[in-house]
Amino acid sequence: DDCVSGLDAPANDGPDFEADGACDAGDADDDNDTVPDTQDNFPLDPLRCRDTDGDSCDDCVSGTSATGNDGADFEGDGLCDAGDPDDDNDAVPDASDAAPLDRFLCRDLDGDTCNDCSSGTDAPANDGVDTDTDGACNAGDTDDDNDTVADAQDNFPLDRFRCHDLDGDACDDCTSGASATANDGLDTDADGTCNLGDSDDDADGAADPADCAPISRGVSTVPSMISGIRALRVPAGIELRWTRGIQGHTSHAFRGSKAAGQPFTYSVTCLESESPDAIAVDAAVPPPGTLYFYLVAARNGCGTSAMALPTTGSPVPAPNSCVSLSADSDSDTAVDILDHCPLASDPTLADSDGDFVGDPCDNCTATANSTQADADADGIGDVCDACTDRDGDGTADPGFPASTCPVDNCPTVSNPSQTDTDGDGRGNACDTCPADPLDDVDHDAVCGDVDNCPTTPNPSQADSDDDGIGDACDPIDADAVSESTIFGQVQGGYQDTWASDDFAEQIFEVLSPGNPFTRFSRLEHHWTFNVAAGSAKQLHVEGFRTASTDGDDFVFEYSLDGQSWTLVAMTSLPQSDDDTERVGALPAGLSGPVVVRVVDTDRTPSAQSIDAVRIDRLYVRSLP
Repeated sequence: DDCVSGLDAPANDGPDFEADGACDAGDADDDNDTVPDTQDNFPLDPLRCRDTDGDSCDDCVSGTSATGNDGADFEGDGLCDAGDPDDDNDAVPDASDAAPLDRFLCRDLDGDTCNDCSSGTDAPANDGVDTDTDGACNAGDTDDDNDTVADAQDNFPLDRFRCHDLDGDACDDCTSGASATANDGLDTDADGTCNLGDSDDDADGAADPADCAPISRGVSTVPSMISGIRALRVPAGIELRWTRGIQGHTSHAFRGSKAAGQPFTYSVTCLESESPDAIAVDAAVPPPGTLYFYLVAARNGCGTSAMALPTTGSPVPAPNSCVSLSADSDSDTAVDILDHCPLASDPTLADSDGDFVGDPCDNCTATANSTQADADADGIGDVCDACTDRDGDGTADPGFPASTCPVDNCPTVSNPSQTDTDGDGRGNACDTCPADPLDDVDHDAVCGDVDNCPTTPNPSQADSDDDGIGDACDPIDADAVSESTIFGQVQGGYQDTWASDDFAEQIFEVLSPGNPFTRFSRLEHHWTFNVAAGSAKQLHVEGFRTASTDGDDFVFEYSLDGQSWTLVAMTSLPQSDDDTERVGALPAGLSGPVVVRVVDTDRTPSAQSIDAVRIDRLYVRSLP
């Protein structure tokens, strides 16, 4: 009633909770929450009314009835959090969820330190990056890439083929997928160091940069030239044998031909390719008027050696007419050109002394001897043979340092007694003159101990003047009897040339007259000799010359008239005193007065170096 208050006051005619002008008694919704009072469990509370959606949240929590807005709904699924058993919709009940309002956090049931909800839902097997797919996420896995190296020691924890290099061989220890220092890369020589970090991959003693075949221990360089080629006639033809070149595991043999009487020309064809036994047989017969010659080149996996010409010994390249066979003669998987023992099977290619001769065919397995020299052919190489004894008398040939038995004074003649009467180091058994230490040096069949001309052949031993010197070696020496200087400055005189006593005649060059810029040094000095008749004449000169800065030298010439001169062929004087005579031949018929002159060889304008010649002994010898 409008007068409830005692006055006509429609606006104050009874309790009006929400002050909407309608008293509660006549207001169908006293709290104005849009829910009729008859359905409102709390008609005077606008924030409470009922729970029609059964989510345990009052529908009027917002001040009006709104089931979709009746409380916090974290994941927006229509259920308020208070009545939602899984607020973040991560499949883990809030009661078991350590972070019920974070779908990416919940718990860690598998104990791998990664949250089981890392993927947005409860999935322990998918709770984080798992590089090695072992079920443990990387964050909790001590070996993420499962390479057996803990992540803390692994330089590449997410790469199973890389980890570290504990053995320092430049190869990653995990190359095989697990840490294995002994299996971390190709290791040709199986020494525990992979090739990448091994300075000698094949353990042949040759460092890889200098090794032409760094993973083949049988070779390291192009072979040296062949030596000692021998040709023998056998029923099958001509048999060639040779001493192989160093590292020459096989050989190319070539045949050339030459017409008799014609100049030698280098042209050869292949006789045998890559011979592994240093033997070749030629059954061909040269046509009439033609001769055959043979050359051999050493061959290995690095190349082919040069060959020595039979005429001069000069090296020439091997032609391409011989081919590569790729043969494996001993079936040990190493082809002959890479096999340092091509005729004896040894898959390991053992070479104990590193001389590139395999142990099965090395005549000194513990001492390097790449040439395999064996002078006494006893199967033991010279470098390790305790007694190299070619004549089999129990004493060692000289020149073999490995020999420890007494040295043989007759290496090619057996003489167990080693008797040496003249003490010349040659045993009587092989000494042509047992009492002559020089062994008939003049080869006149008269031993020096009884020869009246020990160094001049005189089988008759004639001695006309009975002076004990045979006529054959009793010369007449003519000394200078006068002299004259054409160009030069002289110290001493011709008498100083009569004896080798270091009292010498010395002659200096002088400058020519004329323009100072084109003047040149020159020297010419004459000596006169009275030469006796004889079967041969020689000019003997002992002296020396100064070193020239302009290439000047001095020569000796002779003349019968002082006008026409002939050069005496003899070696040039040395530049220091060696007390050695230079000898030049003169015409055998030369006799009587003979003039000898010394003259300089360079008179080039402006060549002004002053050189000198010093003559200690000068004479003309007449031989009987």
